[in-house]
Amino acid sequence: MNNSDQKSANLKKKAEQLSKYGTVLKEHFLKIENDGPILNEKINLQEAKVLQLLGHGENKKMSEIAKKLKLSLSRVTALIDKLEEMEYVQRLRSDTDRRVIYIQITKNGQKIYDVLYEKSLQKMYVVLGALDDEEQNSLIKLFQKIYNKLEKE
Repeated sequence: MNNSDQKSANLKKKAEQLSKYGTVLKEHFLKIENDGPILNEKINLQEAKVLQLLGHGENKKMSEIAKKLKLSLSRVTALIDKLEEMEYVQRLRSDTDRRVIYIQITKNGQKIYDVLYEKSLQKMYVVLGALDDEEQNSLIKLFQKIYNKLEKE
């Protein structure tokens, strides 16, 4: 086996390991636990992702939400309809172009977002707690590098 084949085989093995660990981490972090008074109403993962996008206070167009979540516009419309029915988001018409509709998180939606965000942070504390300070810094650097690469695509 030449050097190029060896590198390719090593990369494949590492990719398989990363995929295995990634799957477990993804399941851990994306699990929504409806275990508090604020989360008694069932929201699914896609609805939670919409609230996450809006939870930072920036209104978004439906097309922006669809692009960011990699969903069809019709699927996002259905998600927004349900979230609006639960009073977690509201539709706002643009002042400059009445055809443009922005989605804004409501106070109730912000409460849900805040709880989900806090739960996510708690999960991060558990993960980071398994590492020493140097490993934590290395992990963050690696994730920054991966994030920057993926954002460019």
